[in-house]
Amino acid sequence: MKRIILSILLTIAGTAVFAQQAQDYFPQQPGYRWNYKVIPLDSINNEIDSLSYYRVDSFAVAINFMGRSADLLLSKNGTYNLINYMPYTDSSFFSFENTDGYQFFRISNLGSLVAVLDSIGLDSTLLGVIQSFEDWYSVFRFNQSVNSEYTIFSKDTTLNLGGTNAPLRFKYLGKRLNDETIQTGAGSFNCKKFLLSTTVSFLLGPLPIEFIRLETTKWIAQNVWLVQELTPSKTIDLSVLGYGSFVVPGSKTELIPLITSIENSGEPVREFELSQNFPNPFNPETHIKFTLPETGNVTLKVYDVLGNEVLTLLNGERNYGTYSVAFNPAQNGLASGIYIYELKFKGTFLSHKMIYLK
Repeated sequence: MKRIILSILLTIAGTAVFAQQAQDYFPQQPGYRWNYKVIPLDSINNEIDSLSYYRVDSFAVAINFMGRSADLLLSKNGTYNLINYMPYTDSSFFSFENTDGYQFFRISNLGSLVAVLDSIGLDSTLLGVIQSFEDWYSVFRFNQSVNSEYTIFSKDTTLNLGGTNAPLRFKYLGKRLNDETIQTGAGSFNCKKFLLSTTVSFLLGPLPIEFIRLETTKWIAQNVWLVQELTPSKTIDLSVLGYGSFVVPGSKTELIPLITSIENSGEPVREFELSQNFPNPFNPETHIKFTLPETGNVTLKVYDVLGNEVLTLLNGERNYGTYSVAFNPAQNGLASGIYIYELKFKGTFLSHKMIYLK
């Protein structure tokens, strides 16, 4: 009997260690790419497929960021035919420790909430308040008891609402739901399932009166990370406060197979283009990609934010085609910060900003 009990305990323990380690759910090597289809939802949560667009995420690099070892994920949105040509426009940082997945919280995480609060007349200090929330938080708790809600953060503040100072409480909540196997365009996945909620409450003495709750459900699979995300549309009724009702639009995001790049179609190059460097932000090295429509002299230079030239990466004649140039600031004695790279070709100039993080 003791042997049977011991065997059961060892099996449970072994399963917990294997299944709950947060790092197991994120790809191990930079270069991993996710392709998603994003389907908007109407006010009663019907899918509007005609308005669908696509999202590409990329695991760019492992770096140190704000005191933690972090994985940098870059994102971009666009149409199916153009997204492979578009620059990455957003970034997220994830970090993993034992059974917890940490995310660096930013204003972009509260885009819908900021829009609602702004529409009801909160003063200009709102963005400053939300910026004060920026920090690392344990968002994905893989060892959390199922259906047990946990507080990711809770912040109290006072904002001007319609000329009156209103004491408010912002809360970011998590809940691990039952594991679920889901079918996506990229296949079937056994997933950990999390419900993340953002709430805003009035503080009437010690009693919080919740008036906004926005929810997102995420499905996360081992070695793959996010395979599906659902943010239902939500009607926020503030008529009792004299502000009417507001619909916060929702969306369904689903992993799909590779979005085929038109670059491989063999069609001749016709455009002069300069892409956003990748990765960005970066450390220690990034790559700058550009396309020439014909043969000619091309110059690629790097400037600091004051407009001072700090480095020439390329100066010479090149045939038509697509090129990629590596840039490593440390090898050239440059400090971390924001830089501008500029491409000149036959009297035309193109430029982008890039961020070097040490």
